[in-house]
Amino acid sequence: MARAGFVTGAAAFALLLSAGAWLLRGLAPEPSAAQTPPAAGGTALYGLVVRGETVVAKPEGGTLVLASRGERVSAGGVIAAAAATPEGLRCAVRAAGEAAERECVRRAVYAAAAGRPELAEPLAALYTQGEDEPYELITSPFSALWSPDADGLEYLSAESLADLTPERLEALLELEPRQPEVLGRLVYDGSWYYAALMPRAEAPEEGSRVELRFEGFRARARTAYVSAASGGDCAVVFESREKLREALELRFAGAELSFEAG
Repeated sequence: MARAGFVTGAAAFALLLSAGAWLLRGLAPEPSAAQTPPAAGGTALYGLVVRGETVVAKPEGGTLVLASRGERVSAGGVIAAAAATPEGLRCAVRAAGEAAERECVRRAVYAAAAGRPELAEPLAALYTQGEDEPYELITSPFSALWSPDADGLEYLSAESLADLTPERLEALLELEPRQPEVLGRLVYDGSWYYAALMPRAEAPEEGSRVELRFEGFRARARTAYVSAASGGDCAVVFESREKLREALELRFAGAELSFEAG
C-alpha cells in the first residue's frame, strides 16, 4: 500500500526518540524461570504442535495490522484496517479505539529506539486531519490470541490427533509449511497439543503429568493419549494449558520430556 504522507513531521518523532529508552525499559520482559535452559536428563522428543486456530483472510486494497503479536483480542476487537487509499487507512486508525492506539504507541517507541521513523506512521495518523474516506475495520469474532504469522497448517487441530498411530504421525511430521496470503491467525483455544514419537517402553501412562521443555520455555502437560506400539514406537499426545503465548509460533519442534513435573 502507499505510505507517503503518513508522517506529519520530525517534531513528534524527536519527542519519541527522547522517551524511547525510558519506555523500552517498561516494555522489556522480566526474567523468569520459564526461560531457564532445560536441565539434562530428560527424554528428547521431536514432534508437532497443534492448536485451535483459524486464519484471517487478507482483504483487497491496503491493509494495516493494528493488533500486537501475542495480544489477546477481545470478541469484536480490532485486528486490522483496510482501505483503498492511505487517507482511508488514516481514518481507520483514528476510529480503531484504545487498543489500536496502544499498539501505535508501542510501534512508535520501537521506531524511536531502532531509528526507523516509518514504523511510527500509524501513531502519526492519530494526529493528522483530512477528508474522511471509506475504510473497513477487521475484527475478531471471538476472544483469541493474535499472530501475524501463518504456515498453511492451521487446519490441524486436536481432532487431527484423534486415534493417532505412529504411521499417521510420521506423515504429519512430513507436511510442508507454506506462506498463505492471509493477515494472520487467531488462536481461540486455551489448550495446545504436542504430538511426538517415542519408544513404547519409555512412554508415560495416559493421564500422567509431565513437563515439556522447549527452547526458551517449559510447560507442564497432561499425557492425553498413547497409541499402540508399531515397530517398538508409539505416538504420544500431550495437552497443556500453560504458556500458550510462548508456544504460539511453534509447529515442528524438539522438546525434552521430564517425568518429574511438580
